[in-house]
Amino acid sequence: DQPDPRDDVYSLGVIWYQMVTGNLSAGRPGGEKWKKRLADAGLPPAMVELMGECFEDSPEDRIPDAGALAARLAPLLPSKPCAPLDAPKPQPPLE
Repeated sequence: DQPDPRDDVYSLGVIWYQMVTGNLSAGRPGGEKWKKRLADAGLPPAMVELMGECFEDSPEDRIPDAGALAARLAPLLPSKPCAPLDAPKPQPPLE
């Protein structure tokens, strides 16, 4: 098949899933239980559904491109970015 931007959306969905689960060797999840596990772990239901749209079986059913994915994801993100878990704590200035 010819390259399609929806192939990139599929890959972004898998990477997103890997990052959320912490399992970088995982592929696309199968079945439906993965959605409940992510929701139970605290991922908002709207994000779980959006992620699922990334790896629909038929490319025609996926989000059309990465820009459209970003536009749909942006309103679901917190307004203040989170610090990485291993980020060093700010130190007070030296006097």
